[in-house]
Amino acid sequence: LRNGQPLSPPEPTRQRLLGATYVPLLDEAGADVALRRTWGACAVDYPKLFTGEVDFIAYRTMFPWDHLAGALMVEELGGKSATDEGAPYCAGAVGRRIISAMAEEAWATACETLKLR
Repeated sequence: LRNGQPLSPPEPTRQRLLGATYVPLLDEAGADVALRRTWGACAVDYPKLFTGEVDFIAYRTMFPWDHLAGALMVEELGGKSATDEGAPYCAGAVGRRIISAMAEEAWATACETLKLR
């Protein structure tokens, strides 16, 4: 629930995916996706993902206290939270980064783009 209303997956509205990541990337201007910096806290970033303000978020840290609740909500809303190797996120997950997106296609595009950087 958000403000007493059930959440539903956001409708895609952008031609080019917009993602948020904390770590700067090389050649961001040449990326297949638009990127911005995260807001610096998973408690802020995940709600922005749920409401469609961004299409995906990516983090290098995978601490359960940061991601378990958000990753569960992403999954419950039909999205995907997984390591960049494709393993579903869970406590103790290991990988280079966690990527969460509200659509499988957005996750795949983000993963492929971020792997190149």
